[in-house]
Amino acid sequence: MPLKNLILSEDWTDYELRKLRFGGLVVSFDPMVGWEVNYLVEKFAKHRPDLDRMAIKISINTYAQCNKGPYRRDHVVDWVLKRLSL
Repeated sequence: MPLKNLILSEDWTDYELRKLRFGGLVVSFDPMVGWEVNYLVEKFAKHRPDLDRMAIKISINTYAQCNKGPYRRDHVVDWVLKRLSL
């Protein structure tokens, strides 16, 4: 299964509940919120522990600089995969 599908088909319940607790939309991703970035980085690292976590964070940050929000989770994952040539 492609890495994108592995990441997006994971259980995101913890993430979604935390988003709801803080009044966010569960379908959006906020690259300016540290815990959200770390959550996505860990999703990548779970399936590809060889990836540099800082490179993933930089890719997420670059996405936010190049695109207007709100940010869809699947678009951010696509961007990171392309930036890391995966």
